[in-house]
Parts: sequence; structure tokens; C-alpha cells
Amino acid sequence: MKNPRAARRYALALFNLAGETGGVEKVLDDLRLIRTLLDDSDELKAFVAHPTLTLDQQERGIRSIFEGRGSELTTRFLRFLAGRRRLAILAGACDEYETLCLDAKNILRVSIEGAHTLDARQVEEITKKLGEMYGKKIEADVTTDPALIGGFVVRVRDIVHDFSINGKLGRLRMQMCSA
Repeated sequence: MKNPRAARRYALALFNLAGETGGVEKVLDDLRLIRTLLDDSDELKAFVAHPTLTLDQQERGIRSIFEGRGSELTTRFLRFLAGRRRLAILAGACDEYETLCLDAKNILRVSIEGAHTLDARQVEEITKKLGEMYGKKIEADVTTDPALIGGFVVRVRDIVHDFSINGKLGRLRMQMCSA
């Protein structure tokens, strides 16, 4: 993300405005769709990041791609970003808006990466501990990475809890090299 602080500020402003109009969930759906489009389309990524497009070209592009596909508030937000020459932070703003929506529901999304496929009981125990740690309901995206050798890694926003064999070996290597 090029400018996470700006993305957060714009997302917060949109979240507050959507809350006033009762459209928080609709805007969230729109931004999830936009985020998916950004992830899937190299052309759209290039368009929003293009530094030399004129304001008129950006607004026409936004209108042609998104108008009629989402709420009026989302379309106005996109045109506002284009008008401020801030389309490059669109992906970050989408992510920040989703985080704000989850925070409002007292939900924390985490990523759990296991060396082997974790069963439902293991995921439940990990999410229960995380819920106690953070005081929130936990939603977990669970993946597998055999390179971890054993154990698991939990990512909570920008915090990493590494309980993997690979991580322990790395810490041991660092201790041995610094001694």
C-alpha cells in the first residue's frame, strides 16, 4: 500500500458517511467487489496507479467501469479519489474500510498458516486463545505451508505469532550467530 495513513483516513470518512446514510454494508459489498477486480485485473491496477492520466481521463474511466454497478455513495467516493488524484490508494482504502466494518462488529480477521492441514478442533482452540488475547471474535483464514516443517504461524494485521519449527530453527540460528 503506497500510503496506508491516507487510505485509512479516506476509508474512515467513507465509513462515517455510509453510517449516516445507513449504507455501510452496501458500500462494503461494493468495495469487496472493487478489491476483487483490482486483484484480478492488471489493466485496472495499471489504470488506478497511472500517474500521468488527466483528471478527466480518470473520471471517465471510473464512470465507465463502475457507474451503475454499485451504490451512489461508492461511485461518488471513487470520483472523489480520482478528483484528488488518490486512485493509487484505492486497494488500501478498500482493505481499511473492511477492517473498520469488522472492528465495528468486534471481529478480528486473522490468518493461520499451518505446516499441515489443521483440523476444526485445532483451529477452534487457536481462535479461542486469540479471542481471549485480543478480546474480539476471531475470523480465521486457514492455509497450509509445508515449508513451516511443523506448527503454525498466526498473522494478526501486522503482528506475526510464529509457532512453527521453521521459525524456531531461525531463532536458534540467530542466537547461535550472535553468541
